[in-house]
Amino acid sequence: MRLLITALTVPILPASLLKRLLTAAVPISILLLCSCSGKTALETYWADDYDGPLGIQVEDNARGVATMYLAGKPFYAAGINDFALFVRTLSNEPRKYVPGPNLDAGAFLEENLKEIEEDINILKEQKVPVVRFCAVPFFHYEMHYYLESREEYLAVMDRIATACDEAHILLVPCLLWQYHHYNEYFGEPLTAWNDPDSKTYEFLGNYTTDMVNTLKGHKSIAMWECSNELILACDLDRVDPERQPFPIQDYAASHVRFAETCNALDPNHRMVGSGSSVREQQYNISFKGVMEYDSVNEFKEVMRLSAPYPMQGYTEHLYALNRPYAEGDFTLDESVKCVMECCAESGRVYYVGEYANVCDEEWDQNINLETAEAQFECFYDNKVQLTLLWNYGLHSEHGFGPNTEYGQKAFQFLRDANKRLEKYSK
Repeated sequence: MRLLITALTVPILPASLLKRLLTAAVPISILLLCSCSGKTALETYWADDYDGPLGIQVEDNARGVATMYLAGKPFYAAGINDFALFVRTLSNEPRKYVPGPNLDAGAFLEENLKEIEEDINILKEQKVPVVRFCAVPFFHYEMHYYLESREEYLAVMDRIATACDEAHILLVPCLLWQYHHYNEYFGEPLTAWNDPDSKTYEFLGNYTTDMVNTLKGHKSIAMWECSNELILACDLDRVDPERQPFPIQDYAASHVRFAETCNALDPNHRMVGSGSSVREQQYNISFKGVMEYDSVNEFKEVMRLSAPYPMQGYTEHLYALNRPYAEGDFTLDESVKCVMECCAESGRVYYVGEYANVCDEEWDQNINLETAEAQFECFYDNKVQLTLLWNYGLHSEHGFGPNTEYGQKAFQFLRDANKRLEKYSK
């Protein structure tokens, strides 16, 4: 009885989260574990006896600021991008849009599962806690894998999630990564993203539904992410007549639809993130038709549009140590503080979906790792909850390999980062 009283009087869980856990009939042992144990959020979540909500939940903390929680505890992690974790199973050989009569896409997917499992085992050995990946065909000529072999395609995605359940790796699937290839497949313009009469609109809804229904029961699914930098395509026709029209209002409407679909299908109501990092001139492009740097207030306004309600997560992809505004250059620290302030004002959480560009051999990798370390110091000081390094790749020219000297340094950097973050996550 003494343990019960102590656990229930420790004000660790925010009231809104405590209410959700209680109304969800979560066993009292879970509440006690979340409230009084010295374990981190990840240790609590991956424990065999954990029986609480799946994935990252977004709730207000004691100060009324939107915060990521995992297993009832503030969640902090330094993870990685493995862009090709899934898409390496797809052939990148162009095909015509008309399906071929002898294609066995299901067999092809199955053959490539071994490499995926090898990849996941390496990430487990390197103690990577979170992995973001492209969870949709990257090229329009790969769309047939889903459209013609839907059951086999979804089964492969299910097996990836199962392998990560067993490896204790959280996944951030970006469900609609490459924005213009879906409408290209159907021969439609970018505006089809928000045209209910278009085949693109139908595909986006069906694909999101299939993916959420396939993955929602997996412990490894941390959150749902919509697109990858889709907002960068918005309104470019206003400054370049050769670009396709894609109004920012269509972007926002498509992301609202995505978030509503995820929330309706996922009983755990995992966090939903945009995946779109706003360019420095986006407000001026969209609302003034000029390629000029946004002011801080203009940036904040367009940032809110990039992660419209009911989305909860705003992301940035950061590859520099400064950011230009109309008022002048901000240091990374100044810019991150500005963005986090905007997130707090609008009830969203902030996470860094990509940073440092630690990948190709043509780059000076030591310099890129130095950049990553400098950026992480900023993230750590500002208590950014989730950061995802770009990019790891097994047998890929677009990422650092696991067995190279540089790859080992990058993995050690992440292990050290997560060790430091543990104090925030208990």
